[in-house]
Amino acid sequence: MTEIEYARWLSLLEGVEFVSKRVEQLKKRSSASEIDWVKPLAFQKYIEERAESMISDLRELEKQEAATNS
Repeated sequence: MTEIEYARWLSLLEGVEFVSKRVEQLKKRSSASEIDWVKPLAFQKYIEERAESMISDLRELEKQEAATNS
């Protein structure tokens, strides 16, 4: 898997986690049948916008782990 593919998958997971938390918050206020605002194109846009910064985050994390292991 290439670095960009990995970053895109992580971005998708991050987006799904955010939506999941938000849905749980909304369920406490209303019935679950009223929640219908999740749209696939929103995920696609989020992934496209987040992937490059995710790569930067991953590289920084690798540097921190390398420094810790040295």
